[in-house]
Amino acid sequence: MSINVPPIRENINEKPPTTIWSRWFTQVYDLCKRFQRGDLYRDAKYYSSDIAITINPQIYFNLIDTTAGDVTITMPSPSGKLSIGRTVLIKRNTSGANSLTINNIERGNNVNLTTQDFYLELYSNGADWWIISERR
Repeated sequence: MSINVPPIRENINEKPPTTIWSRWFTQVYDLCKRFQRGDLYRDAKYYSSDIAITINPQIYFNLIDTTAGDVTITMPSPSGKLSIGRTVLIKRNTSGANSLTINNIERGNNVNLTTQDFYLELYSNGADWWIISERR
């Protein structure tokens, strides 16, 4: 995203058109909000293993392959410096009998994603990881 700064005036007594500056401040404000939410840092990670995984809350999209065996995901502390206010999506991309278990969400509960393309989108409010959207 690029932001075009309104032109500098030759005569400082001349007032700039309100719409130009208003548009510019809106763009800056939107960019700051995206930065604060972490949208500018959204990234993806692909996991393919049969071991325990601790999710990095700075990575938004986590794609999990359960072909090699059962996968257990442990969510990091929701009150951690990097977790507060973050949104994380965990999606199972394989079918089969192996399980995908996500631990420590919504008051310490565990959730199993049993079918290919099932997902959870989680949000940390600083006290817990909450499910904000799901398909399971």
